[in-house]
Amino acid sequence: MRKRTWFIVTLIVAVIFIGYGFTKHVENQKYYDDSLKQAVVAINYGHYHTAQIDLENALKKKKMEQKLRII
Repeated sequence: MRKRTWFIVTLIVAVIFIGYGFTKHVENQKYYDDSLKQAVVAINYGHYHTAQIDLENALKKKKMEQKLRII
């Protein structure tokens, strides 16, 4: 009985961690895509400094994600 209980608890904890990891990945991808879209809009309006900041933010988020994949 105790082994079965620990198995269920371990399974629930594993599902929580997997769900968190997937959610974080989706959140990072959405932030990256939004930053690129904002940069394109800023370029179209001639706000080049704002576009540069948006592109740098997108690049930071992508680099952070790639570092995590290596680990």
